[in-house]
Amino acid sequence: MTDLSPAAQAVLDAGLLHVVHRYSIAAALRAAANQLTHATSAHTLYAFADELEGNKDFLKNYPEVTRVEVIANCSREFVQYDCSNVQVSLQDNGQTIKLFFSTSD
Repeated sequence: MTDLSPAAQAVLDAGLLHVVHRYSIAAALRAAANQLTHATSAHTLYAFADELEGNKDFLKNYPEVTRVEVIANCSREFVQYDCSNVQVSLQDNGQTIKLFFSTSD
């Protein structure tokens, strides 16, 4: 088994207590995420599911970040100030990177 984050390992351990397969747990996490309206919470559940299924995908929180910038061809394409709950997600087995954040607007 690959190394799992502590949160994903806790979910797996809870499922193993009830003799549930890790892919069943991942499916349950995805079903729960589909019911959520808060995008950050849903992406966290999707990330745990991906991790349990062995995907290269991940979700990392950056609680201290307050500004998000996107740079293309050495110039700023996007800048957002007063951000919170910043998360970076690598998806599609490492082919897609997504930024999630909240604003005070």
